[in-house]
Amino acid sequence: MIKLFVAKLNPETKSADLEELFSEFGRVTSANVVMDGKTGNSKNYGFVEMSHDRAALQAIDELDKTVFMGHEIIVRRSEPKGDFLQEEKQTSEYLHKPRKRFD
Repeated sequence: MIKLFVAKLNPETKSADLEELFSEFGRVTSANVVMDGKTGNSKNYGFVEMSHDRAALQAIDELDKTVFMGHEIIVRRSEPKGDFLQEEKQTSEYLHKPRKRFD
């Protein structure tokens, strides 16, 4: 099982939207958009767990840097719990990949 980190989500994206998007590649065991505890607003990132590694790797390959709900998203393997700023720094590595559309 692989846990994926999905960043730069549209603020309107719901967990069900992530589940639907990733289920095109295989069985999704969980999908969660992270919400701000104080405001209730989306933090514009989330996590998806997929039951099969091959499906998760295909989802990374095909969805990273695609446009979903009007926003270009970043998809990669989730790193172990740590500082979110470190994840943001790692995310910048993916900014130079050619753009694809997925609507």
